[in-house]
Amino acid sequence: MKKIIVILFFIVLSVTVVFAKKNESKKPTKFKCDKSKYCKHMSSCEEAKFLLNQCGMKRLDRDKDGVPCENICSGG
Repeated sequence: MKKIIVILFFIVLSVTVVFAKKNESKKPTKFKCDKSKYCKHMSSCEEAKFLLNQCGMKRLDRDKDGVPCENICSGG
């Protein structure tokens, strides 16, 4: 009985550590997915790339060359 309790304890501990590390690996970002933004409202090329790649805002890349908001992101 004691062996089972010890084994269960270590299983729970292992799972807790795995989930804690998984949550730590998420990098905080300074941008949010604001679907109402247009290129003229972007503060930087970095923000435009975030919205295109992380939020799926394909309309920011009108010519579909992978470069969002050509007016602020010249050539990628």
